Amino acid sequence: GGALGLLQQAGAGSGSGAGHATYEDAQRSVRRILDSPALKPRHIALGIPAYGRDVNQAWQVKTYEEVVPEIQPFHPGRNRVGGMYFNGIEMVKRKAEYAKQMGLAGVMVWEAGQDSKEDHTSLLHALHQYRAKTPHDEL
Repeated sequence: GGALGLLQQAGAGSGSGAGHATYEDAQRSVRRILDSPALKPRHIALGIPAYGRDVNQAWQVKTYEEVVPEIQPFHPGRNRVGGMYFNGIEMVKRKAEYAKQMGLAGVMVWEAGQDSKEDHTSLLHALHQYRAKTPHDEL
């Protein structure tokens, strides 16, 4: 029972030009919200953006699907193309692992419709693969 809090961590990050919704931003956000006694980890889902944001011009946003063709050659570890920072496949798996380690309810993708439609570049597909490789009693 209890309420589910969505930790929408897809914000602009530190504003330092270092990135958008970085792994470090996720860690800071989770620690900050868990400092509050009102919510337990199992009530929190970590938000993952399916879009990129330009680190120098924060108003410039592209869906992840729009960013994927610019990643040449495609590599699952890439999180930046030019000034556009996004969460790539390795990053979303890393964040899912972090959510599991912290005992969170899981992750949510904002907005799933902005994901790539190709399995080898899809964030949702990567999360599905991660979940399939993780014993369910550990999730």
